[in-house]
Amino acid sequence: RDIVVDVNRSQPFPAMAHLTCSGHTRAQIGELLDEYAAAGVHNILALAGDPPADGTDPGGDFTYATELVSLVRDHPGDFSVGVAAHPELHPRSAGDREADRRFLAAKLEVADFGVTQFFFEAGDYLRMVDDLAALGCTTPVLPGIMPPINVAGLIRMTTMNGSVLPAPLMERLEPVADDPHAVRDIGVEVATDLSRRVLDAGAPGLHLYALNRSASVLRIVDNL
Repeated sequence: RDIVVDVNRSQPFPAMAHLTCSGHTRAQIGELLDEYAAAGVHNILALAGDPPADGTDPGGDFTYATELVSLVRDHPGDFSVGVAAHPELHPRSAGDREADRRFLAAKLEVADFGVTQFFFEAGDYLRMVDDLAALGCTTPVLPGIMPPINVAGLIRMTTMNGSVLPAPLMERLEPVADDPHAVRDIGVEVATDLSRRVLDAGAPGLHLYALNRSASVLRIVDNL
């Protein structure tokens, strides 16, 4: 909270607070929203949140992100609310594409925008957009682009998220896994190409995952 408020106050761009269902009560979320509104923070990303790695129940009053969106909507503060989208299907969808898209469309219907999990194939994002359009969903969804900066971390994150790592990408990254500069160069090239593809196909913008490393993001922006 303190970091979000400080960034929003001290930087020439708005900060977006991330709220998660996992482990939070309605009272806790309400207090946070009061503090954000008082500090001029009006952008919220409402997420289900990752369950604890040890499989324990995190507790809290929420199960689904839509419940969190409803609370934010009913709370004073004139908030803009975003939600997560998964081009390669939600990890809890069990591979049922039709049901996954229906649930996603319903979630986007109550939100102002969506931001996707990272992906590496433009076709996955474009198919999701087409699926949503077929369901009458017009809420804009920003594609999430993550430039690889560390091979071991990339493998860990894709395993956790259920994202697909294309074989051609890994064939380029694995031989240079111990060379951070080479990995970064490949990551910037791949992310720039993916960004161009989705923007040319009509994406409403980009969400670039910085992972606390600005260099790759700045290069991608310059390339675009």
